[in-house]
Amino acid sequence: MMTKATTLAKLRERPVAPGQHLIDGVWTDSVDGSTKEVISPIDGKLLTRIATGGEQDVDLAVRAARRSFESGAWSLMSPANRKNVLTRL
Repeated sequence: MMTKATTLAKLRERPVAPGQHLIDGVWTDSVDGSTKEVISPIDGKLLTRIATGGEQDVDLAVRAARRSFESGAWSLMSPANRKNVLTRL
């Protein structure tokens, strides 16, 4: 049985992903630098800060996705290879 302390210890062992957007293969902050705090529901402590995306961030991501799709880098990749790319994140 998992206790609150055991659960918290396991959560603290996990690596925290960068609190940034992954756009065009690069981890990047929001264009306007805005972030949001992620608080642990277990103990109320700060887990991390994540970038919050605005319109400019969405535009950058959509343009990057369109370039990748139109070049064939993503659209011609097999589903198995796409899965491998996504699970490496």
